[in-house]
Amino acid sequence: MTSPKTSSPSSSPSPFPLTAKDRQNLSRADSDFTPHSWSNLRQIITANDLSSLLRRPSSLRRYLAWTAATKAQYSTTAAYICQVRLGWTPLSSPSPDDSGPVFETANPVPFADARDYRILRNDWPYGVEEGIAHLI
Repeated sequence: MTSPKTSSPSSSPSPFPLTAKDRQNLSRADSDFTPHSWSNLRQIITANDLSSLLRRPSSLRRYLAWTAATKAQYSTTAAYICQVRLGWTPLSSPSPDDSGPVFETANPVPFADARDYRILRNDWPYGVEEGIAHLI
């Protein structure tokens, strides 16, 4: 995957709201970043505190640039993931409860047919210790 070359995130508007933790993280060097351990990840996920997940500063800078370019082309990162990474095209009619796009399925039972789901490595993983994979 290629990342577009853009100005630094501090000199251009962010494509999404940055948390105080993100802003602090952007001011640091990668060498000052402590990756999330497996124990730390379990605590964050158990507490549903996903805002505590951080990327390495250099990865966050590249992610900000990529997100801005992706939103400009696809409107949302979710649309990019569906169209490009997953190769899924939503049906033209919206969901009955307007909760998001609807896709044709081979089987209405979740995970019953491998054509209806994919497990991929995240192109922009959070900063985790070696040996931990971030899947989507």
